[in-house]
Amino acid sequence: LKRPNFTRIDWSTSTNFPKLKAAADAYMNGDTKLETMLNFVAIPTRTLERAVSKMRKIISEDDVSFEDITTDMIYPNNVTPVQRKSLIGETDLKFLQEIIKNRDEANNGLGRKEVITLIGDMAQCPNQITCQNHWNYLVRSGKMKELKAGGKVRKAQNTTTKRTQITVEQQLRWHTIVESGQQELYRLNQPHEEFKKIMEYFNGNLDEACLMAGNGKISVVASKSKSKTEKIADDCRDSITTLRTGFASGEQGAYFFLAKGKNLDRHKFKNLVRYFDAPEGSEVIMTPNAFMTDDAWLEIVPKLCRAIRKQK
Repeated sequence: LKRPNFTRIDWSTSTNFPKLKAAADAYMNGDTKLETMLNFVAIPTRTLERAVSKMRKIISEDDVSFEDITTDMIYPNNVTPVQRKSLIGETDLKFLQEIIKNRDEANNGLGRKEVITLIGDMAQCPNQITCQNHWNYLVRSGKMKELKAGGKVRKAQNTTTKRTQITVEQQLRWHTIVESGQQELYRLNQPHEEFKKIMEYFNGNLDEACLMAGNGKISVVASKSKSKTEKIADDCRDSITTLRTGFASGEQGAYFFLAKGKNLDRHKFKNLVRYFDAPEGSEVIMTPNAFMTDDAWLEIVPKLCRAIRKQK
C-alpha cells in the first residue's frame, strides 16, 4: 500500500494522540484488514511501532490499562514550551542601539565581538555563547532597525589624518623654487643653447611617503543614519616615513627611512647598501616622531647630495 506524502505531524497533541492510540489498539489486537488500516495510513509505520512498544511496556510494568494511557506516558519529554524571557529588554535594546550608533558616528564603530561582549555586560551574563546566540536572534528577527543591514557587520574605511599642506600658496612656492633652480643651471652651464636641449635630464624627483600600520579589513556594526562607514585605525605610532629619489636617466637614487627614536639599535639597518642591496647613500634617519622635520631634512640634504654625485 503506497503511503501518501505528508508533512511531519506531532502525534502528542490532543487532536492527534487519540488517532495514534486508536491505530495502536487495532495493531495490538491484530486487526490488519485493509479497511481498518486505511484509516491510519497517514501514521508512519515506525511511529506506530514505537508507540505500541511503549504502550505494551507501560501495561506490563506499571499495571495500567490501555484506556488509561495518556500522552505524557508516551511522550514524557514533550512539555508545553514556556515563553522565554529575553536576555535584554526593550529599554536595554534601544540603549544598545544608541551606543552602537554613537560609536559609529564618532568613527570608532564596534565590531561584532565587542557588541556581544557589551550585551553580556548589560545582561550580566558571563556565557559568551548565550550572548552570541541572542545577538544572532536580534539580527535575524529584524529588531535592530536603527542599524545598517539590521545589525550585520559592514566593511569600514580606514580614516587618515587630514593634511592641508597642498594649497595654492604651497604650489606657487614649489613652482617658483623649481623655475629658479632651472634658471641657475642655465646660467652656470655653457654654451647655454646646447645645455638647454639636455637640461631636463639634470632634473631629479624626490618623493616622500608615510607608511602606517593598519588592521587590514575592518568590519563594524554601523548606524543607519550615517552614509559613510569609517573607523579610526591608521593614526599608528609605529609609522615610518620614506624618502626616495630618482632621475630622468633611469637611475634609482638613495632611499631614506625616517624612524621614531634617538638611537638605531639594529646593526644591519646601519648599512642598508651592504645588507639590503639598497641604492648608494641610503640610510635610516632617527626622528622624534617618524615624520619629516626641519632637523631631519637638514641632516638628509648633505647625504642626498653626496649620493647624487656618486650616480653614474
